[in-house]
Amino acid sequence: MIREAGRKVVWAGNHYLPCKESFPDGTFVNLTGNTSLTSLPALLTKADWVISNDSGPMHLSAAMGFKTIGLFGPTDPRLLGPYPLKSPTNYAIQAPVGDLNLLSAKEVFYLFNRIETSLHKAYGTVALVHA
Repeated sequence: MIREAGRKVVWAGNHYLPCKESFPDGTFVNLTGNTSLTSLPALLTKADWVISNDSGPMHLSAAMGFKTIGLFGPTDPRLLGPYPLKSPTNYAIQAPVGDLNLLSAKEVFYLFNRIETSLHKAYGTVALVHA
């Protein structure tokens, strides 16, 4: 995802988490420890996609109408997914047997690409751009 032109990965959260991976320069921004609930909406407006675990930021993104992919472990996305789950901007990925440790970044990326490709086919490039 980050190797595509203009894409960056942004980590956000109110508790700092060090990144143990290496990314090409300018493609990764770690805002953990520097993101508050009051600054989160402004940050979300800059995102092309929000990929989040089942959490407040995921629900906020969906409520604001942004393209959202919720990652679910033991909770049921049919009950707790981004609302409304049938919206063309909301998606959920359930971890195998409800264990997020079994959901690899590679699998999330593969499913993300499938979702983005299907959106592009259904709506054209206009659906993939936030105003």
